[in-house]
Amino acid sequence: MEDDYILASFLHPKFKQLMPATAAQRAECYRACRVSMPKTTGMTTTNDEDEPTRKKPKKFLEQLMDSEITKTKYTTIARDEVDLYIDFKISEEKDYDNPLSFWKEHENIFPHLASVARRIFSIPCSSAAVERQFSAAGQLINQRRSNLDPAIVNNILFLRSIENNKRKD
Repeated sequence: MEDDYILASFLHPKFKQLMPATAAQRAECYRACRVSMPKTTGMTTTNDEDEPTRKKPKKFLEQLMDSEITKTKYTTIARDEVDLYIDFKISEEKDYDNPLSFWKEHENIFPHLASVARRIFSIPCSSAAVERQFSAAGQLINQRRSNLDPAIVNNILFLRSIENNKRKD
């Protein structure tokens, strides 16, 4: 399976235990989750502000070592948030059919995981809606209406989608 599917399963509050997965698959999922977390510049584990700035240019090996230290700083903080989510007890009373509602409620506890969840769950599961719009545009633009302005076509398709949504409700 692709990382996005595994992450979606892990980030869904109903399936976060990944019961049918092996230990190796779970470890890979946690690693993928840590890697996909956004890296902000404000995340540090040591007090870097006390270090003096260097005057001489860095050597090649020093640059590699510094980038490795930076990676471990991000991973340490990300690991903490992932581990907190793994250990987090979800109340049995609430049924989270929509995982985004869970992440909206718990965004203050897991800010980085919430952003990953918003990114993962915003991916449409199929391209049917896009294909439907493309088909509607093909029906709208024919030989007699080939000189329509793109903005007008966009507005007509938008109005059509609003009208279709009203019929469903």
